[in-house]
Amino acid sequence: MSKRKALSVLSGSFLWRLTFVNIAVMAVALTVSSYTIYNTACMLVEHLGPSEAHRNEFFNATLFQYLFIITSIGIIISSLLQMHFTRRIAGPINDLIEAMEMVKRGLYPAKLQPKRENDEIGQLLLQFNALMEQLESNEQERKKLTTDLSHEIRTPLTNIAGYLKAMESGVIEGDVAIYRSLIEETERVTKMVEQLDDLTAIDHLSNDTMTRELLDMRQEVEKMYTLFQVSLTKNDIALHIDVEPIELYTLKEGLHHILTNLVDNAIQYYDGVGPITITGKRVDTEYVLAVSGPGPVIKEEHRAQLFNRFYRVDASRNDETGGRGLGLAIAKEMSRKMGGDLQYVPTEPTNTFELRIPIETK
Repeated sequence: MSKRKALSVLSGSFLWRLTFVNIAVMAVALTVSSYTIYNTACMLVEHLGPSEAHRNEFFNATLFQYLFIITSIGIIISSLLQMHFTRRIAGPINDLIEAMEMVKRGLYPAKLQPKRENDEIGQLLLQFNALMEQLESNEQERKKLTTDLSHEIRTPLTNIAGYLKAMESGVIEGDVAIYRSLIEETERVTKMVEQLDDLTAIDHLSNDTMTRELLDMRQEVEKMYTLFQVSLTKNDIALHIDVEPIELYTLKEGLHHILTNLVDNAIQYYDGVGPITITGKRVDTEYVLAVSGPGPVIKEEHRAQLFNRFYRVDASRNDETGGRGLGLAIAKEMSRKMGGDLQYVPTEPTNTFELRIPIETK
C-alpha cells in the first residue's frame, strides 16, 4: 500500500472509529434514559393504588415495547446522521491529504472544490488553494529569476572569454583599450553580484537587526548634490532641492540607498529640459520624498512590473540604456523595511518616484 493510500486509510479509519464511539455513546445514553423512564413509570404505577396485577404487567410490557422501539429508532437515525456527516468530513480531508502528498513530490495539485465554502472544512480547502497559488507563483518567479540571472552573468563572461581567446590565439593583441573593456565587463559582474548580496541582506533584515536614527531630512537630501555633482556637471543637468525641514526616526542606510538609486536613474534617463527635483513634505502621518526628472513617461503596461527583480522597460538589455533591473527592486524592498513604500507616479513630461516614510516617535 502506498504512503498516500496509507494516510488516506488512516484518516478514514480515525474518523470512522470516532463515528462508532459517538454512536456507542448515543446508544448507551438512549438506553439508560429509556431504562430510567421505564423504571420510573413502573414505580409510579405501583404507587397509584390497588390494581389488578395483570393490568400492571400489561402496562409495563407495553411501555417497555414502546421505549424499545423508540430507542432503536433513535439509535438508527442518529447513527445514519453521524455516518453521513462523517463521510462529508472524511472525503475533503482525504482529498487534502492526497494533495499534500503531491506537493511533497514537487507537483501542484488541481484546486480542491469545497462543497460548502462557509464552514470550517470549506475554509480550510480554500486556504490550501490560496497557499498552492502562492507557492506556484513563487516557483515561477524563482525560475524567472534564475533565467534572468543566467542571462545577465553569461553576457559579460562571454565577452571576457571571447577577448581572452582572441588574445591567446594571436587574433588580437592586448592594449589599454582591450584591458579597459575587460575591466568594465568584470566590474559589471561584480556590481551585479553586490546588488544580489544587497537583496539577500535586505530579505534577512528584521526589526531586531535594524537601527533607526533621528535624521535631518533636509541635510540628508542635500548630500545628493555633493554625491552627484560630477555627474550632474558632466551632463549639464541642474538639481533643485525643495525639502520641508523635519527630523525623522528612520533607517539612514536605507534612505541613502533609495535616494541614490532614484537620482542616478533620473540622470541616466534624463531626456528633455529642466532640472531634476527632489521635494519633501509632510502629508498627514507620512513624510513624502519625491524625485522627478524629465524623460519619457513609462508606459502603463510596464508599471506593474517596474519594481520586479531583473525587469527592465528597455527590452534590449543594454546596460547603457536599461541597467540590470535590480536597482528599483532593491529600493522597493528597502522602503518596505523602513515601514514605508516606494511608488512610481507619471507626471508627464517628467517621471516621479515617491518615497513615503511613516512619521513615528522613537
